[in-house]
Amino acid sequence: MKSGDGQQISPERIIDGVYCPFIPLMMSQTNGTFMYVNGCLVPYEIFKTWPWMDTEEQFDEFAELRGYTKEASMKNNLHYYQAIVVSVYDGDTVRAHIDFGFGLWGHNQPLRLLRINTPEIRGGTAETKAAGIKARDRLRELVLGKEVIIRTFKSGKYGRYLAEIYLDGLNINDQMVEEGLAVYKVY
Repeated sequence: MKSGDGQQISPERIIDGVYCPFIPLMMSQTNGTFMYVNGCLVPYEIFKTWPWMDTEEQFDEFAELRGYTKEASMKNNLHYYQAIVVSVYDGDTVRAHIDFGFGLWGHNQPLRLLRINTPEIRGGTAETKAAGIKARDRLRELVLGKEVIIRTFKSGKYGRYLAEIYLDGLNINDQMVEEGLAVYKVY
């Protein structure tokens, strides 16, 4: 088989009848299914929503914007864990029992949702407090008592781990922003 520019394509680069310039490898973990692509571990539920890319460079650029690169993984001490959310303090802070594997658990671990910020429920104006309570209540609806996948980064301010939370492939951090309950914030 030949590509559009006449180059020979090896059969292992044809996936579901489509040429793939990089080779994704499925790997099953105890906490879900992931794609290992170009040295980058990506939850399959997230990977399958990405637009198709024609070159490895396009993939790398797209993945880097979302923090899915080898360099970002090593730099941020990136890890995925299965967890159960046991409490929600506000719209961007939860506590969870985290399964580290090999029978090791972290109980009642504080997690700060990465990349987002919600209004505070303490202090501020009545309007700010009401918005904070609304965000907290929605986060409770989404994750409290549920088994989730967390993607952790380094420890942040106040000793909380910075994390992204996934429920059935849905990035909860992004969902809070999409629902207008949070804003993206770099910190």
